[in-house]
Amino acid sequence: MRSSSRLFPVALMSAELIGDLTEDVYLLKPERGQDPTVRVAVTRINDPGQTGHKPPLVMLHGLFCNRHQWVTGDAKGLAACLARAGYDVWLPELRGHGLSPTNQNYLGNKAEDFWRDDLPAVNDFVIEQSGLRPVWVGQGWSGMLIVAALGLQTIASEQLAGLALLAPRFTYYSAMGWIPGWTQWRLKKKELVASGVAEGPEVEPAGLILERLRWARRNGVWSVSKKARHSAWPGVERIALPLAVVLPKTGAAQARKDAMLLMDHWGRGAKALTVETPLETLGEFLDPFVVTLERGEQGLILNALQAWLAELDLTRQSLQINE
Repeated sequence: MRSSSRLFPVALMSAELIGDLTEDVYLLKPERGQDPTVRVAVTRINDPGQTGHKPPLVMLHGLFCNRHQWVTGDAKGLAACLARAGYDVWLPELRGHGLSPTNQNYLGNKAEDFWRDDLPAVNDFVIEQSGLRPVWVGQGWSGMLIVAALGLQTIASEQLAGLALLAPRFTYYSAMGWIPGWTQWRLKKKELVASGVAEGPEVEPAGLILERLRWARRNGVWSVSKKARHSAWPGVERIALPLAVVLPKTGAAQARKDAMLLMDHWGRGAKALTVETPLETLGEFLDPFVVTLERGEQGLILNALQAWLAELDLTRQSLQINE
């Protein structure tokens, strides 16, 4: 079968209509890293009724989630709204999530595998297919994967047009006290772990959850210690790229603290976007699956994102890669 890309083998898995939108699903074989069985599914959502220039947006799901964090099977959700607003929307799924098959070393997957191998491959593919630099969108944990790729320079900041993060998180204080006993046992046994309250339908390798707990510790990628050997912070300080951080106006103390630390370290172009979120629905704002629904906080997030995107220079000339 002929590849859909000149970069690496890519298969077009399906091309369908979901409601009024088109949905093309690609399966990438990046051939990066040490596991040759890795495949990454990327779904492209477009509104055929929108003609002319369409700036590309890449929206990365979070832990325990998949592409349905952003778009439902009946064409609802944040990604669907943005496609109807005239954007070229791309939805990658991490290894073993959604349409991406489980790789041979699935239980050994690390966050580093994503920011070093998979996300750069997705970015390269989107640029190849669209001819334009994309804006990335992430939430919580997944947003910090994108920041790590930029800070550690596995993706050059010049290859992006901007980055929007919804309630980014990299600090997880725990001696696993918040985790139910049966889940603690699974973590210690290095088994698969299901999500907590309302996070999402996917399972994750226990090692990935344990790794998240160590992110901000002494030798973690988000450690602020001067002795940290693999910290991404020095690289983050050199990034000159528009950054939007979307946060609820009140509450969410740890997410807010993490977001402020990120913005303080960001090289140039950071901007905070706060949305009015009732305290009783604050948990829904931080729950990644709420943004798939056409109610509540999704509308607030959509308005904040569209206003920020409107401020960027997303003309075709500006988004083209300078060879």
